[in-house]
Amino acid sequence: MATPKKKSPAKPAVKKRHAAKALARRLPPPAPPVPQDQAAFDRARAALATGALGEATWHAERAMLINPRRTDVLAFLTGCWVKRGDQARALDYARQATELEPSNPTWWSHLGSAHYQLRQFPEAKEAFLRAIAANPDFAEAYYSLAKAELCLANNQAAADHLMQALSLKKDLAQDAQRDFSSLASHPSLTEWLTPPPEPSAGRAKGKSGKKGRAKTKPSKRK
Repeated sequence: MATPKKKSPAKPAVKKRHAAKALARRLPPPAPPVPQDQAAFDRARAALATGALGEATWHAERAMLINPRRTDVLAFLTGCWVKRGDQARALDYARQATELEPSNPTWWSHLGSAHYQLRQFPEAKEAFLRAIAANPDFAEAYYSLAKAELCLANNQAAADHLMQALSLKKDLAQDAQRDFSSLASHPSLTEWLTPPPEPSAGRAKGKSGKKGRAKTKPSKRK
């Protein structure tokens, strides 16, 4: 009867390969690489956080070259060019965002603000109306629409839209007192646009004590 052959001991190199495979099975899968457009956008946001507006714009525009359909990057660039004082370029990026996502009310509001800064009030009005159509509870869009109507001398429409904005967001009242002071006499807005009276400085109550050193009683000599 033939005797079974003994298994030869595993070689060190084979053992290392088995150990490496076992370790790889226990480790979590590696994270997927960050897309180039996202990496560029991350650098843009980091630059903006440090106040480097030009660098932030450069990285964001590079992200758009890699992926031209990033509406979040378009909104970022809109804000960058507004801060840099180039409203025409801000308008171009805002318009691209509305073309990519026409149902997003924020992009329409950005577009309206860019038109407003360029004093293109009819176009601003149209954009704010589109923002409200996409989100009927968009208080800031009603507020901006009221400003555009006021610039178009449509005071009644401005008052109506402002009232709607204030009913949705009461915190806008303080800004409204500054932006819509000409409508303060409007019956429906008097309460909102009339600043509260400043408290009068009343006289301090209580008697003021006399200044001076405190008198000490002389000690009795024994």
